[in-house]
Parts: sequence; C-alpha cells; structure tokens
Amino acid sequence: MPRSTKFDRDKAIEIVMHKIWKDGFQSSSVKAISELLRITRSSFYNAFGDRETLFKEVFAHYSATTPLMNLMLVEQGETVKPVFTKTLRELCAIRANDSLHSGCLAMNGVAEIGGSDSELACFLQQQLALSNARAEELIRWALEGGELAADTNVEGLALAVTNLFVGLNIMSNVIKDEGQLWLAAKTTLQGLNLFAE
Repeated sequence: MPRSTKFDRDKAIEIVMHKIWKDGFQSSSVKAISELLRITRSSFYNAFGDRETLFKEVFAHYSATTPLMNLMLVEQGETVKPVFTKTLRELCAIRANDSLHSGCLAMNGVAEIGGSDSELACFLQQQLALSNARAEELIRWALEGGELAADTNVEGLALAVTNLFVGLNIMSNVIKDEGQLWLAAKTTLQGLNLFAE
C-alpha cells in the first residue's frame, strides 16, 4: 500500500527549515527531505514543485519569524533609532541562546549559494537588496523626522546597516556570547548614530 501524501504542510515546512538550517541547502536533497518527511519523491514534487521552490517557501517562513520583522512593521512617522536598537538587541539574544549555534538561515544560504550563477543565488541577492532598500527607507524616514543630521549619506548608512546585520549573523556562528555580540552591535550602532538608549 503506498504511503499517504497527506501531511501538515506548515509542519513540513518547519521540519525542512530546520534541516536546511542545520545541514545546508546542498545537503538537503530531494531524497533526504522526502525521507525526513516520510513521503515519496513523487509526493515531494507534487507538494513542493522542486527543491528551489521549497527553499523559497522555507525562506519566507523563516523570515517571518526573525527579529528583522521589527523593521518591516515600522510606519512612516515613527521613531526609527529605537527599532534598530531593539532589533539588534533581540538578534544578539536569539543567536547567543541558540543551542545549536546555527547562525542565520538566510545568511548561511548567502554564504553557501550566493556566489553561484543559480536561480537561488539570484533570489538571495534580491532578498538582500530588498532588505537593504527597507533599511534605506527607514533611514530616510529618520532623516525626515530629525533623528539624523541633514548631511547624512542615506545610501551609505543603509549599506552599513545591512553589513552590520550580515556580519553579526555570520559572526554568531563562532562568537556565542550574547554580551560580546551585543557589544559589537551596540558599538557599531553608536558609530553609525543609530543607537537609542
């Protein structure tokens, strides 16, 4: 009797997310994922299309659960510096308290896939560009709200913020102490004039 293709899709995405997060995309083959979910390969393709499409769905699920979502919820007119500070503070706590010290799934993906010519590399580049564009928008709002000096280089500051997020996520793979991670983030935010007490 064939195995049932019925399963809890949300739970499956969560399981696959942790698999890719721990082992990487390349090691998460269709065979490995199918076995993990206890479905046939044909059921995998029926449910998810292909591995790249599944990764995008996993990425969306993961992104919705990270502290970076704080930045997406800000509306024009709100004070921006406290949001950057809160977001980085939460990120340091999450990375330090991750018992597996897996880092950031998105940044792990960028490190593993980002330099290739693949469709997923383009997808990750687009996601990083969107994240940077959001940082630039928030910085522009902070400038308009008088939180930043009139001569602020908005593009440069946004790139520096993106660099901080990328660097902190990568660094957390080897530096596991929350105090050290926060010291790095706080010092950088202060240097960028984006820190709020």
